[in-house]
Amino acid sequence: MPTWLLVQCIQTVPQSLHQCSVHHSHWTLHMCHTAAHCNYNGVCSKHGVCRCRPQWRGVSCDQLNLLPMRKSRPLGYRGVNSSTGDSITSWGGSVVHGDDGLWHMFAAEIAGSCGMNVWLSNSRVIHATSPDPTVEPFERRSVVAPVFAHEPIAARAPTGEYVLWYTAVLPPGKLPVNGGRFFA
Repeated sequence: MPTWLLVQCIQTVPQSLHQCSVHHSHWTLHMCHTAAHCNYNGVCSKHGVCRCRPQWRGVSCDQLNLLPMRKSRPLGYRGVNSSTGDSITSWGGSVVHGDDGLWHMFAAEIAGSCGMNVWLSNSRVIHATSPDPTVEPFERRSVVAPVFAHEPIAARAPTGEYVLWYTAVLPPGKLPVNGGRFFA
């Protein structure tokens, strides 16, 4: 049985490359030969160890190096049905910084208090804002495109306008779903 290397990586200083040490063992977590083995999120050292860029971690630089979440106030977008108080399922989110100083998120939201299993019939695009998404969650402002709209992508054009792309189609014979029941 061949001897493999056990790679142990630790981040020594925030915003710096990970420092890794190599130990002999009978199994391996990862051994690189090229930047591809580091998912192009770091460089492969001459010792076969990935040295990750600051925003990545893991032995193959395949995990985002995120800050811990404050559980007392989760960030991101957390849609809530104002009538029932139920959580609203959402998918993705494309964010642009506006001239008004706010961060604008466009996300797919599943209408009718349903889960992702009915995204094809109940997805719509919503607009939410946050003054600073690193400390304040996004709050829903409006529905931008009704059912069926999905996969929004927001960007600023070279000419300065804001552009929003999304898929918009309702397949024949598919009716929107509300609370697990079809409705017209």
